[in-house]
Amino acid sequence: MTARFQAAVHKSGKNRRALAVLGVLLLSACAGAPQEPGMQPEAQPAAVPDAMATVVPAPPSPRPAILKGLADNEVTRLIGLPAFRRTDDPGAIWQYRDGSCLLDLYLHADGPVYRVVHFEFRPRQRLNETIDATRCFARLAAKHTLRTSGTP
Repeated sequence: MTARFQAAVHKSGKNRRALAVLGVLLLSACAGAPQEPGMQPEAQPAAVPDAMATVVPAPPSPRPAILKGLADNEVTRLIGLPAFRRTDDPGAIWQYRDGSCLLDLYLHADGPVYRVVHFEFRPRQRLNETIDATRCFARLAAKHTLRTSGTP
C-alpha cells in the first residue's frame, strides 16, 4: 500500500466515526427527556386555530334550475308543502308564497309520482316588479328549513 492510500483509508475511517457520532447525537436529541418506567408522556396542548380559520362558510343556496325534473317528494323535502295545490290529472300546479314573490310549479304525472316540468317566479303584488328568482328560492328554502328545524 502506498502512503497516500493509507492516509486516505485512515482519513475515511475518521469521517465514518464522526458521522456515526453525529447520527447518535441527532437521534438522542429527538428522543426527548428520559421518562420513568410506566409513565405516559404528557399530552401536548393542541394548537388553537385562528378563529377565522374555523369559520365554515354556509353551503351555497341551491339554484332554482334544480327544480326541473324533481319528484314531488323531493320538492317538499327542499321547500316544504305548497301554500296552494291543484291537481287535474295528469297535471298539478303547486304554489309557494314568500313576502314578495310567488313560485308556481307545474308538475306532470310520471307513474306514481309527479315531476316538475316547468316553474315560474313572479312578484306577489306589483306585476311590473322584477323578481330575483335565486333570492326568492333561497328564502323559500330557508323558511322551510327554519320550520323543520324547530327554530321560530
